[in-house]
Amino acid sequence: GATASSPTQFKLSPELSNAIAQVSRYLFLLDRDNQFLASEYGIQNAKHPKAFILIGKSSECSQSELDTLQQLNKSLHRIEVLPFDTLIIKCDAMLAYLERATGFPDALAEL
Repeated sequence: GATASSPTQFKLSPELSNAIAQVSRYLFLLDRDNQFLASEYGIQNAKHPKAFILIGKSSECSQSELDTLQQLNKSLHRIEVLPFDTLIIKCDAMLAYLERATGFPDALAEL
């Protein structure tokens, strides 16, 4: 029911703009130098890695800012900008899934 925000109301900070440019460059280099990753770090077949840029906390963002961030992420390719606490929630969910799927805590207890 609320009116839409002006498109210019929220702008990317210079720091975030620079971070997106830097991460884009890293992804380009990782794609180009797949052999380097294999020889230097033992990472085999690293094709199309995804990168994360962490910013602040979601509790410090307004709903409009979170909506803007969601729209930004839809336009980025292989880069996700997210608040630190959102990353923790995602990691917790992934660990819970892996524990359920593998029975890891139960298998560890049997040792």
